[in-house]
Amino acid sequence: MELVAEETTLSTATVPEDEVFDVMDYSGLKVTLIGLDGQSEEIDLKELSRRVG
Repeated sequence: MELVAEETTLSTATVPEDEVFDVMDYSGLKVTLIGLDGQSEEIDLKELSRRVG
């Protein structure tokens, strides 16, 4: 599975609660974050999970 998240100027108040989930529940998920400046960063959830314990 893959999730690409693009930064916006929207606030969390505009996101319906049923569309929010904990990405850490999906260890095989590939996550790419894209900032307003267009730069992207791939997040390794397995590595992140190991670091936060």
